[in-house]
Amino acid sequence: MSSPSPLLTPTGYAFGADRAHEHSRLARQALLSDPVTEELLREAGLERGMHVVDLGSGAGDSAFVVAKLVSPTGSVLGVESSAEAVCVARERAEAAGLRNVRFLHADIGDLDVHQFPFEAHSRSRLVP
Repeated sequence: MSSPSPLLTPTGYAFGADRAHEHSRLARQALLSDPVTEELLREAGLERGMHVVDLGSGAGDSAFVVAKLVSPTGSVLGVESSAEAVCVARERAEAAGLRNVRFLHADIGDLDVHQFPFEAHSRSRLVP
């Protein structure tokens, strides 16, 4: 029998039990990484008009970068297993005026990808 990972907290999340603090930390981190992320996504071929699914979108940081790249006619569907993170992402998207991004509370393993037609997917920091 294997022992639990020393990185996991009692909640099963590797980076801390205080999710509000973690969402704030990741938002601050995104301020530093967004320019590089945007450039990498451009080089990968993301462009205006594309429809993208962002897997494990957390509080929305990566989805927001993608939404700006594909706007005004493209869209982003962020899929996240944490209901709390989905609420935070929706609030942040509304506050930022991003109308081409929406968030779905779901386990990506249960997602029927045929239900949501998209041309690309993105993901970052998927953790258990």
